Amino acid sequence: MIDDARRWYCQGLSLQVDAMDRAIRALSNGEREAAPSLQRLARGLRESGQCFGFSEISEAATAILEAEPERLEESASRLLDTLRTVTAVVDTAVVNVLYVGADQTIARAITAALSDRHREVKVALTAEQAERVLDEYEVGLILLDLVLPDRDGRDLLSALRRRPDTAGLPILVLSKPSSIGLRSECFALGADGFVSRPLDVGALVPEVVSALQRFGEIRAEPRRDPVTHFLNRAAFSETYAYHASLSARNRSPLSVAVIGLERGNGENGVGGDTVARTFAQALAKSLREVDVIARWGGDDYVVLFPGTGVHGATVALKKALRSLAESAASADSGQRKVASFTAGVVAATGGASLTDVIAEGDRLLYVARTSHGDRVVSTEDALAQQTRLIVLAEDDQVTANVIQHRLAREGFQVRHFPVLMLTSLGSEQDIVRAFQLGANDYMTKPFSSAELKARIHRLVEGAGPRVR
Repeated sequence: MIDDARRWYCQGLSLQVDAMDRAIRALSNGEREAAPSLQRLARGLRESGQCFGFSEISEAATAILEAEPERLEESASRLLDTLRTVTAVVDTAVVNVLYVGADQTIARAITAALSDRHREVKVALTAEQAERVLDEYEVGLILLDLVLPDRDGRDLLSALRRRPDTAGLPILVLSKPSSIGLRSECFALGADGFVSRPLDVGALVPEVVSALQRFGEIRAEPRRDPVTHFLNRAAFSETYAYHASLSARNRSPLSVAVIGLERGNGENGVGGDTVARTFAQALAKSLREVDVIARWGGDDYVVLFPGTGVHGATVALKKALRSLAESAASADSGQRKVASFTAGVVAATGGASLTDVIAEGDRLLYVARTSHGDRVVSTEDALAQQTRLIVLAEDDQVTANVIQHRLAREGFQVRHFPVLMLTSLGSEQDIVRAFQLGANDYMTKPFSSAELKARIHRLVEGAGPRVR
């Protein structure tokens, strides 16, 4: 099956371009319904663009929703240009549409109408050919004529729904205007819609494109957390990769916050999803439309702040904290109070990997949780904060590196030493025991200063660079 969600999204952009163009012309002509139409289109594009990793679409759509009436047409034109640019430059794989039918005139008309850089039409003149095409190609939609030379189209429809690779595909049935009984039978066998003959190509194209996009949206649903409807890890990772690349090209700031939801007493267990859902709604309302929020897992969330440095992201989160506190203070006794949060804010510029960014954010989140009063801690704040020191004595450098890295993420300052035993106990048994306990070297008293210095240099140089 096709697993590239972005190509499905691009299937519907041609419809969005057409709808936006019509609405803009209607707005220019002074039609009253034009502005609400543009806002409805923008609302859908803002959410879907973010979900599929096209943040430029989300940002342009957000501008429409925030535009003053006199700037609406300008903002809408900018979104239209963005949609056209995306459809023109985004390199997406082709989705195959299969037409099954013996009428070659219809086959040629469908091929001419549907073929473009996003779609390719495969034609099967018989049910047997259709089976061979499906064995050879991935298909995103099937147009099935009920009149076939080798098999009743309804039998083929039933067979298609039994095949694992076509069981969930959208299937549109082509037939002459027929009885309700025939339509009911086809729907019962798994048809998703009907296309009447004689064929109206103008009506077919938007129906096919819309069916492809709906199918893609259904396939992409796992990209969102089912409770909060925020992006999940996979979707956020794609979005981060896009913004990180954009930030590197434009040398623009980019920040990421790792957020930990802080539940009140009795808010764990039953009703936990309700708390998460309430928190998600409040957090989304407190931040900007362009900020990308994802549920990282459990009570952990991440926020991407495009075009915003660490200071700006910290200010935004502290403002969100105040907003949540005010909501909690004003909540009626019968209302569920909005949970609070702690956060670590990290700069994500310079091509930093998401893994490293999240790890640093986790460390700062821990600092925020253990500090007195600071609920949002950034890399700038952390430099000024004194961390607790741990002395690590470990003779294996690989193990030492792992321990240092893990403890540093928890907010500890780690100092790793090579250990040289300097003692008056010089028996063979004492020396063997010291090495068994993990000493790196052993010297007995009295000792030579020159020898001690040489051994220390050897140990320090052998330890290599330290991980902080």
